[in-house]
Amino acid sequence: MDNALKSWSTTLLVNTNRENTVDKVVLPNSVLETLISKNATLPSPLTFVLVNKRNNVKIYSGVSEFTAEENEIYMSNTMKNALDANHYDEIFIRMVELPKCQEVKLKAMSANISKISNIKALLESYFRKEQTLLYIGQEINVVDWQETYKFIVQELKPEMACIVIDTDVEVDIEPFEGDNQGFELNNNNNNNNSNNNNNHTSSSSSSSAYKGNKGEIIELPITLKSKSNSTSNKINYTSGYNGMIKNFTIDKEEYYYYKVKIPLHSYISIQLIIRQGDVNLYYSFNIEKPDAHNCIGYNVDLTKQRKIVISTEKNIDNFIYFSIQGYQDKNEFDISVQEVDKDELEIDNEETTLNNEEEDDEKKNDPNYTLCDHCHQYIPNQSITLHSAFCARNNMICEACGKTFSRAEFPDHWHCDIDDNIKCQYVGHRSDKEKHQAMYHTPILCDCGITLPLPEMVEHHLSEKCPERQIICRYCKLKVKAGNVCTNLQDVLKGLCEHEAECGSRTVVCQQCHASVQMKNIQVHGQLHIMEKKKPPIILCSNKNCSHYKDKKFKNVTASASSNSINYLSRETKGLCATCYGLFWSPRHEMTDAYFSQGVLKQYHKQLTVGCGKEFCTNKYCCTSKDPTISQPMNPTESALLSLELTKKALNPKIKPTFHFCVFEKRNAEQRQLANEFLVPLGYSVEWCIKALVTVQKQELEKEGEEDDFSMTVEKTPEEERTELLTKSIDWLKINSLPIDK
Repeated sequence: MDNALKSWSTTLLVNTNRENTVDKVVLPNSVLETLISKNATLPSPLTFVLVNKRNNVKIYSGVSEFTAEENEIYMSNTMKNALDANHYDEIFIRMVELPKCQEVKLKAMSANISKISNIKALLESYFRKEQTLLYIGQEINVVDWQETYKFIVQELKPEMACIVIDTDVEVDIEPFEGDNQGFELNNNNNNNNSNNNNNHTSSSSSSSAYKGNKGEIIELPITLKSKSNSTSNKINYTSGYNGMIKNFTIDKEEYYYYKVKIPLHSYISIQLIIRQGDVNLYYSFNIEKPDAHNCIGYNVDLTKQRKIVISTEKNIDNFIYFSIQGYQDKNEFDISVQEVDKDELEIDNEETTLNNEEEDDEKKNDPNYTLCDHCHQYIPNQSITLHSAFCARNNMICEACGKTFSRAEFPDHWHCDIDDNIKCQYVGHRSDKEKHQAMYHTPILCDCGITLPLPEMVEHHLSEKCPERQIICRYCKLKVKAGNVCTNLQDVLKGLCEHEAECGSRTVVCQQCHASVQMKNIQVHGQLHIMEKKKPPIILCSNKNCSHYKDKKFKNVTASASSNSINYLSRETKGLCATCYGLFWSPRHEMTDAYFSQGVLKQYHKQLTVGCGKEFCTNKYCCTSKDPTISQPMNPTESALLSLELTKKALNPKIKPTFHFCVFEKRNAEQRQLANEFLVPLGYSVEWCIKALVTVQKQELEKEGEEDDFSMTVEKTPEEERTELLTKSIDWLKINSLPIDK
């Protein structure tokens, strides 16, 4: 750090009425102007030492912005408490230079830190957003969704205060006193829970009904499907029969909360038997206490026996959380959770459907059966007369759904006629009407302020649109609010929410090309590397002014091949294409190295003394080109010396041949010039830049050939044509190539 910056200091008044949300200070704009006046290049990050003049308490801090009122300083409540600052206390502030942190030891001051699912990701996110530095004795408050965990910095290396951004830090955490579990969440906790489950299961099999504590999360066992190769994989902690945990009772509007540890990429079945009253079920993968306002699925049927099959494909936490809500005054139910096989479910459904269809087809094609007009069933011919008379007298057909009911049942048959954007298709018993309308058609209020019926709320709003919905970010792996819908089309196509679009904008270094790539684009970037390996190499003419190249197994692309057997753009022709090599080739002479060297020397001498005479020439070793290197014809002696030097350098066997010959085709020269001047500075290799220009120009020519002779065309200036060519070439490069390693 510059000595002028180290010597800078000032005194500001702390305004306790203004608060900064992060543990960094907000300084006046005049401070920034003063620092820039001392040194235009400021260090990053800016770090300061703060001293309360009233009590001489000292802390360290970074700066978040320079927007405070003149002579005032704003800080967070944590920093005010650390300084024991009162309103308008004088704070002495001085810039300091701090080293990068190497090791830090934190002491947890909150119990149950073992509940933190990903402490590494949580601390990384906290330091990135909230902190610039750490100092010994500092209090930090880390927020994990709705829980706040307090830590104290006990030890730091290499100094008492260190910078914690843009560096790798080794973190050691001392657990809270009395918190023996520490961070062994995936081992010790599960063992303890399993033991608790066994005890609970044994007690639940008794005749008395189980009534849990309000708000308690009960971990239920799961019956795994048996494996053909190992019987030990089948775990059964259940009691009663068919895996049922029996005799739960719950009052109206109360909730039981459950969690089940489940295998990933599987299907589970939650089975309910309602013995008394009625209940509703809501489930989620992220929310520990789901309800109608926060869930990803539900079951609010009125049937006494229910089976809910759930896919765990989107679950990354190894747990599913669900709740049972009491709907009537007194409710009693049994519950079980089992892993099921997706193939078996599909086979069962297909077999049931096929059996019914096959049975109907057999009777339909059988002349001994006749279709009854009332119940629409196939009846044997000998019974059809009696059946039809009985059916017409005792049964009725619903005109809405076409189903047949007895005259006693028909008055209780009910169709929902409510039209919420889409007409409801529910069909059931008349006793279902009250609950159906209450659960499916009564709007409920979301945390974001929108009111929607339950189906639309869960199936569309909570799963895709709600900014308050809880997600696990695919980049920082933390539970966060999703935020609003992205406005960037690329983020929308990737399925990112607002938080993930922002979090994924952080860059990482590609291990292959060492380029900085945004985390949300790293997968596409990796695919480009794969595509790059599959593409054949591009070999460019060794003449620095020529844009001819070949690829696709060394077939000429931009220069027509000669009828002879010369392998152009190879060592045989010193890397020259057919056009450039043709300057020296003659059928009357053998192309020895001496003859070729003599031809190169003559060509350079001609360019330097006479020039090529082309208006578009940009060859710096031509006296008639636009390049100012050779502004006028050279005298023969100077030309001979320079020609000899260029020839020796070009034909040096230790380096790759490089020539500077004039080209006689305008497009050939312009392509090389545009590539070097506009595209190569973007970081792409000159070979791919020229290929992009050639490909785009070829596409434009084909497009012009397909247009009708009488079609209207807009005349463009040469400048507009060049701009359009470069724009399309850049777009082609972004899709088909990668920047070179700088």
